[in-house]
Amino acid sequence: GYGGDEADRAGTLLRKEGIKRDPEVQMLEDVICFVFLRWYFHPFAEGRDPAGLLRIVEKTARKMSAAARERALREFDLPEPFAAAFRS
Repeated sequence: GYGGDEADRAGTLLRKEGIKRDPEVQMLEDVICFVFLRWYFHPFAEGRDPAGLLRIVEKTARKMSAAARERALREFDLPEPFAAAFRS
């Protein structure tokens, strides 16, 4: 099994405690956002209200580190105005 320290750390990561301050928590959040953008964004976007979808994309971008936002712009073909959310 795992010790208490490992279990506590896993809980911290899963609860996203310290996002923007804890590099491991931020890395996990960046990965979660990349998975959404790579595998789920286009199917999720189909038939959705563009304004509502833009709000979701903006929230996703705000959760990501600056480096992850830059990488998202390079790796994903995001149409405007969605790409703009990753430039700020």
